[in-house]
Amino acid sequence: MRTEKNINRIRFLYLTLKGMGVIFFVPYIFIFLILPVATYMENLSGNDFENLYYYSFVLIQILCPFFSIWWSLLGFREFIDGNGKEILLVYKKSILPELFLTYLLYFLHMIVVFAIYVFAFNFNYFPYLIIYTAESFAFFAVPLSLAFLLKNMSIPFIIAIIYEIFCIGSNTAGLGFINILAADLPKSIIEMYIFYISIIIISALLLILSPNKRYRKM
Repeated sequence: MRTEKNINRIRFLYLTLKGMGVIFFVPYIFIFLILPVATYMENLSGNDFENLYYYSFVLIQILCPFFSIWWSLLGFREFIDGNGKEILLVYKKSILPELFLTYLLYFLHMIVVFAIYVFAFNFNYFPYLIIYTAESFAFFAVPLSLAFLLKNMSIPFIIAIIYEIFCIGSNTAGLGFINILAADLPKSIIEMYIFYISIIIISALLLILSPNKRYRKM
């Protein structure tokens, strides 16, 4: 019974993402094309290994975490603020399991990105996996929590874009405390894990405790 339920979830996820059409592939363009090409072009400019490593460390943060919201917000839009939500009230208790599967799918894509950097540039970012995991999960969970609260997908998506732009340009002493993107390579492993695990926990609690009763059977 549980196996059949999990298969149905995967099938539901597949059909939902398939329904996105060509916009499903937008993250691929940025994380598998623009990201490595930008690093390669920067390498051609003559930067040394250390500067190029730092450049890519920041660039991956700019592109990879943000697109963790793409498939969840746009793919499941009809089930949140469209006609599809009425179907869920009858046939599904919640879409949270499918949303978490969506994040897991994207997370696996990030692992592939890290592997590409290892083989193509000899850059190992796996020691900082907790940073990228926390950032991407926050970009995934917090907008979804807002979507459940507002019963709208567009507003959280716009807020996420604005916050992404803010993070890119706010690594200053006055504003850096609300920027989850790391401006520098971590100097303390312990502090790094404490900070980013806290982000994961807070983001998960916001999503789990979000007002999503409307997606449950009455």
